[in-house]
Amino acid sequence: MTDRPALSRGEMEIARALWGLKHAT
Repeated sequence: MTDRPALSRGEMEIARALWGLKHAT
């Protein structure tokens, strides 16, 4: 994955939620 410095707060929160779900399965 590439680290984008121009990540909005909403996008970061969504990405975090998706990551949590991916690791929760």
